[in-house]
Formats: sequence, C-alpha cells, structure tokens
Amino acid sequence: MNINKNTGDIEINENFHVNKNTSTKEIKNINFLESFGEINEFETYSMQNIKFLNLETRVNFRFKNGILYIIEIIWTDGITNRLGYESSHSDMINEKKYLSKLISKSLDQSAETSTKYEDFFSFSWGYIIVKADQKSSLCSTMIIYGKNTNI
Repeated sequence: MNINKNTGDIEINENFHVNKNTSTKEIKNINFLESFGEINEFETYSMQNIKFLNLETRVNFRFKNGILYIIEIIWTDGITNRLGYESSHSDMINEKKYLSKLISKSLDQSAETSTKYEDFFSFSWGYIIVKADQKSSLCSTMIIYGKNTNI
C-alpha cells in the first residue's frame, strides 16, 4: 500500500487504487471487503490483512454521501493491538512515534504538528493523522480527504 502525497491517491495493491473521488459503487465489487452499514450519512467498509509500510493492517473506508472521505489504517500486528487494554501508555506512545516516523520517511516530509498522542500532516487534498487512541487502545493512521470540513 502506497500514498501519493501530491494527489492523495492510494495504491492498496497493484489491482486496487482509491482517491478522494472514489465512490461506494467502485468498491462494492471487491470480494474481500466487509460492509458495516450506514450511520449518520457515513457508510463504512473494511479490508483485513493489508500491508502498509511493511506492517500488517486493517483498512477501514468511510464514505460520506457515497464519496470516500476517511481511510483509517489500523496496525493489527503491533503490540498495542495485540495486547489491547493490557498495553501500557508507553507502548501506545512508542508505537505512534514509530508509525509517524515510517510515514514521514515514506512521504519524505515531517509532521506539521506533533503532540504526545497525534502527529498531523497537511496536504492540498487533505490530512494524514497518526494517533495513539487510549480510549480504543489502538494506534492508527487516518487519511482525511477534504479541507475545512467537519467529520
């Protein structure tokens, strides 16, 4: 899985690409895609066992009004996900830092803003946020298409 930082286009694998213009109609034909239904104008789909920066991940696609709005990439073989609520605060922070470092290297760009729990990358097409979420006990990368929009 690769991200084009100039356009926001994402290559999931050699046969499957998504971008800010991808519609639900385009992805519904994928056989390994799970559907989680529609809530508050958002429709969610998910794929498991996707390699992202050489990490095993689950990728969630959130569509708003039929257009791709958010991609959430959850690191499934990282310590935080494996240990769940047994993971320590430092496990989560270290994992977030590691993810952010991989993304910075891949994009050849440092985070615009960095806090203990989130690193924020900004582009003309949207944002990438790397976060450690204590409430959900997971570390993830969110790709948000669009600027000045409310989630």
